[in-house]
Formats: sequence, structure tokens, C-alpha cells
Amino acid sequence: MVPCPAAPALSDGIYAIAMTLLVINVAIPAHLDDAAFHKALSDALPHLGAFALSFTLIAGFRRDHRRILTAPPTEPAVITRLTLLGLGLVALLLFPGLRQHGSSHDLGRPAAWE
Repeated sequence: MVPCPAAPALSDGIYAIAMTLLVINVAIPAHLDDAAFHKALSDALPHLGAFALSFTLIAGFRRDHRRILTAPPTEPAVITRLTLLGLGLVALLLFPGLRQHGSSHDLGRPAAWE
């Protein structure tokens, strides 16, 4: 029994967004010659390593979280509160990387809204 019927869908959505936003740190400019492409690729390797590690950690969190949600809870209200706390912490994991790529007013706001 799931503490809240929408909890698995909400958690899957938050984890999917978190995993997708990790790619923000990985960028290689377009239209580079061979030498510039290899230089940009070597410069991006630390970001790729950080992406792989972060993706693996978040995937592990999601797997364990799914197990918690599908296990028979002894106290649904406590499980729901802990679920929301955990999802909030996963969302907070993204802010250090996002702040490196823009000011705080840019977060989550499409350029068309400016």
C-alpha cells in the first residue's frame, strides 16, 4: 500500500527532472574544427565524470525510494512526510550546478518570459 496514490508519480517526476538537469554542466560548442573539438571534449571530461557520478547516485536514491514506497508502510503519514522531505532534498541537489550557469533569477524561467 502506497501512503499517497500520487507519491510514486510525483517522485518519478522529480527524479526524472533531477537526472535531466544534470546535463546542464555538459556542453560542447557547435561548429568546431577537429583540434578545437578535441580540446572542448577534453575540457568537458570532468563535467562528464561529475554527471556520471551524480546520475548514478540519484538513480540509486530513486531505486531505494521506490522500494520504500512499495513496501507496506506501518505509518502512512510518516512515510508521506519523509517522502516529501527526501524529494525536496533531491531537488536541492541541483542548485549548485544551476547557479554556476546563470544568476538566481534565471533558474527555471524560460528565456521567452524575459
